[in-house]
Amino acid sequence: MSLLEWHRQARLCESLASTIEAGLPPHLALSLAAVLGAAVSAGLLVPAALELAAGACANRELAARLTAVAREVRASRTPDLSAALAACGLAGDELELIRTGEKSGKLEEGLAQARSVAAERFAFRLQWTARLVTGTVYGIAVLIAAGTVLTMYNQVYGGLMRELEAG
Repeated sequence: MSLLEWHRQARLCESLASTIEAGLPPHLALSLAAVLGAAVSAGLLVPAALELAAGACANRELAARLTAVAREVRASRTPDLSAALAACGLAGDELELIRTGEKSGKLEEGLAQARSVAAERFAFRLQWTARLVTGTVYGIAVLIAAGTVLTMYNQVYGGLMRELEAG
C-alpha cells in the first residue's frame, strides 16, 4: 500500500468516525445527497427538494426531520440548505462540501461532490463489513472442522482403547 493510498484510507476512517458520531450513516448521506442533487439540478427550490428527499428516505426518523426542516426553510426560520441538513444530522465533509457549494453559487457541484464522498464512505464501510463477515464465517468453519476431526479421532482411538482394555 502506497503512502498516498494509506493516507486516503486514514482520511476515510476519520470521516467515517465523524459521520457515525453525528448519527447519519453513510448510506443515508449518500441517498440524501443523490436525491437533493437531482432535485436541485431539476430546478426545485430547497424546501421542495427537502420534501422530495423526505419522501424518498427509507429511514422514518430522518424523513420526519427532513419534512420538519423543509417547513422551517419555507417559513424562513432556517437560512439555507446546509443549515437545514445540519439540523437533520448531516455532518463532516459532506456538509462542508454542500456549504461551500452554496456559498460559491455552485450548489449542484457541491451536492455531486458530497454524493461522491458519501459513496466512498459507504463502499469503505461495506468493504470492512464484508471482511468481518468473511473472517467470522471462516473462523466458524475452522471450529466446525476441528470439532469434526476431534470427534472422528475420539471414535477411532476410543474404540481402540476399549478393545485394548477389554482384551
